[in-house]
Amino acid sequence: MINPAELHVLRTALERLEEGFADLPRFTPEFDVDVVTDVLQQVSVRMQDNYPYYHPLYAGQMLKPPHPVARIAYALSLWINPNNHALDGGRASSAMEKECISELGRMFGWEAPLGHLAGGGTMANLEALWIASRLHPGKRVVASEQAHYTHARLCDVLGIPFSAIRCSPTGHMDLAHLDELLDRYGSLPDEAENLLEVIRLKSRARRLGISAIDLAKGEIVLTAADQSQVDPQRLLDLLHQAGSGLRVAPDRKIYARAPRGDAAQLFAAARSLLANLGAA
Repeated sequence: MINPAELHVLRTALERLEEGFADLPRFTPEFDVDVVTDVLQQVSVRMQDNYPYYHPLYAGQMLKPPHPVARIAYALSLWINPNNHALDGGRASSAMEKECISELGRMFGWEAPLGHLAGGGTMANLEALWIASRLHPGKRVVASEQAHYTHARLCDVLGIPFSAIRCSPTGHMDLAHLDELLDRYGSLPDEAENLLEVIRLKSRARRLGISAIDLAKGEIVLTAADQSQVDPQRLLDLLHQAGSGLRVAPDRKIYARAPRGDAAQLFAAARSLLANLGAA
């Protein structure tokens, strides 16, 4: 459970941190070591009344301890306890936060992302819903009834209308119910409409026995499941069509050329491909 190397790394990092304040008069905070030791021993025993979230043999809970670098860095920061609410409260950590946001943004292809790190998932959801309500005032939020309960609760806190979308017994979103809500409350923003179209495509693909549909290197890539419903004759006919640009790989992947146009053209090409393979 405890890797002694973590404590060594933390100690050496703390020593390096202290070097940056060597010009100040010597000051070491005092505390009652015996009392604190006794309290922490009691806490350690009480904490044994937990499931072993950290252990690889325990897979019954989403809770997992953070990566060693995360907990070491967090412990290191507590000797300064900066606060990124303003630059004077956390000069170094505010700069590192901006660097982190830039790197996260680059993962999604954004050149100049703007944002900050939230203290947890609930606060991130709260801020995202608040921003959405300002960008699209009066709009309703819809989410799967299987979505985390904070979506509905936070919409109530923020005064945003909310509707839950029914799900099938297997947990899949009922797209017919979603279409009913859209007819009742109006259209979606373009970004949400694109996401919904991806969900529709995946639903059609799943009924056909296609486990994944992706876009890679200018091609639409379908991955057939073990029990695929793809009609072999339809597939052969498509392969023999001149200029179809279709090819099949031994790993059950089907590749088709993707159009170079906008999202609507890409979605149309994916729908056409699935239909040609027999999707309803």
